[in-house]
Amino acid sequence: MPSMLALRALLGAGLGLGALDLVWINAALAPRLADTAPAPVIATPTPAPAPVVTAIELPREPIIDHVYFDTGSAVITARGHEVLAHLAATTGPTAQIALDGHADCRGDEALNQSLSKDRAIAVQQELVRLGLDRARIHVDYTGATRDSSDLWRERRVDIQITGGTR
Repeated sequence: MPSMLALRALLGAGLGLGALDLVWINAALAPRLADTAPAPVIATPTPAPAPVVTAIELPREPIIDHVYFDTGSAVITARGHEVLAHLAATTGPTAQIALDGHADCRGDEALNQSLSKDRAIAVQQELVRLGLDRARIHVDYTGATRDSSDLWRERRVDIQITGGTR
């Protein structure tokens, strides 16, 4: 209650009221204020502090993808170009890229070795054209490794990217 009186006195002084006016106001309002219950104080919840986030470098799984080829061809298909463009865009400057060319079981061994090598080199050249450093791309080729009913799966270059994606 004394704080209310002090507040009214300050307000009254600001309005140019004299001391007698303030005494009359205090005497007239004090009984009414004493009869009413004070307004409840509504506590506003304080927001929880934001969690502290620390950067932890988690080990990343290697990206593994494939580029498939038509029968007897080392020409990259339209879908193959899309795959390589995406991989080039997500490959960081420290990444290492391993390419492994394959061929299906049709044809003789020398042809399949040559075809799988040409496919891997075609993918390497496209990745270099897309801006990747040739020194970070390792090329290997396998030829025909097994007899499969899904020959299209064998006509491919496996791509593995490790050590730094964006």
